[in-house]
Amino acid sequence: MRISLIYAQNEDGAIGLAGPHPLPWHHPEDLERFKKLTMGKGLLMGMNTFDSLPRLLPGRFHFVLTRGKGLPRLGRLASVQFLNSISQAVLAAEELDMEELFVIGGASILNTMLGKADTIYRTMVLNTPLAKGELAKVHMPERGESPQWDKYKCVKTEYVEDRLVFLTYELKHQG
Repeated sequence: MRISLIYAQNEDGAIGLAGPHPLPWHHPEDLERFKKLTMGKGLLMGMNTFDSLPRLLPGRFHFVLTRGKGLPRLGRLASVQFLNSISQAVLAAEELDMEELFVIGGASILNTMLGKADTIYRTMVLNTPLAKGELAKVHMPERGESPQWDKYKCVKTEYVEDRLVFLTYELKHQG
């Protein structure tokens, strides 16, 4: 099973707002790319990311990490499984014969999986600083800020006007 990271960040390195808040920007092209890449796959996320979704994302299985001792009681949801660790989520995805598991947030899960994922799908959101009054930003490290980035090479770059840059990184093969 392949493991991929997928996230968007602005030029300040922010991937979102702290807590269960929706994305601080809206670009239909980025949402379409996310949908195209993740459809039919598994999504691994933390509870805040899950809570920030407007609804369950159709056509995808949701693996949700929670730190609580008792797992949330949302009733039976056919496309959601609540787990206490990344290793449990990866094992559950493998048991469901998932072809690919996309890590979609939050920052601690993305950072933990940086260096372990096969592919990184990163969207750079240009010209979109967060306003001074907004809640605390949640960041991902830039290339050069984490030695884990040295394990990847950029294999594709696509520009959408002066607003977005879609970047795809693949894990370098040792050899």
